[in-house]
Amino acid sequence: MGAWAVDWLEVVYPCPFCRVQRTIIGVLGAFMILGSSHFILKYFASVFAFFGAGVAMSQHFRGWVKIHKGEFAWYDPIYYDAFILSFLALFIIIAQAWIICLRRTQNA
Repeated sequence: MGAWAVDWLEVVYPCPFCRVQRTIIGVLGAFMILGSSHFILKYFASVFAFFGAGVAMSQHFRGWVKIHKGEFAWYDPIYYDAFILSFLALFIIIAQAWIICLRRTQNA
């Protein structure tokens, strides 16, 4: 909810890529809190993670295109730079997917 709140309060700039990434990170975080290792949860987590990672890769690739065209410049302040944030989002989404999908079933 915090990720969506900063968007609604206009603390961050509106970016469709970023909104999708924040939503996917939030949904996967909710799946992590559930603590279930059911295969349906793992399946949906994988689907959401693939979608979120695809969006993050698309945004990151746009940065590489700018680099190759010679148009790239770091955003100021640098911690708002979409190139860095999409890279971090990609790593967070993949890490969350691994944590969820590698969770073992607990025997009662």
